[in-house]
Amino acid sequence: MRRCRLTKIESYAFRRSGVTSVPLPASVKTLGSNEVFGACTALRSADLSALTVTALPVGIMDGCPGLTSLKLSSSSATIPSVYGVFIGNSGSNVTVNFKSSDGQNYTGTGVF
Repeated sequence: MRRCRLTKIESYAFRRSGVTSVPLPASVKTLGSNEVFGACTALRSADLSALTVTALPVGIMDGCPGLTSLKLSSSSATIPSVYGVFIGNSGSNVTVNFKSSDGQNYTGTGVF
């Protein structure tokens, strides 16, 4: 059996899907430029800490009001704007866990 490695996720790939949790592997090097997880109303948690992308795309989690947990790494520290990435999530009480390049962990709640 041949193994495949996930290296790219296109724009709108999971839009309006019923996905509830997103643990993206380190093999993902490219994310689509728009709403990869847009309108995923069932999405509760996303772990992007293994990614080595340099920026999160605009609207990556647009319209995900149920999102309560987000893990990031220093590699994905460039965010175009909070509004641009998490637009449509007002009212969400998201806990963000961020691991810096020096290994420090930071946590914030209700930042979006």
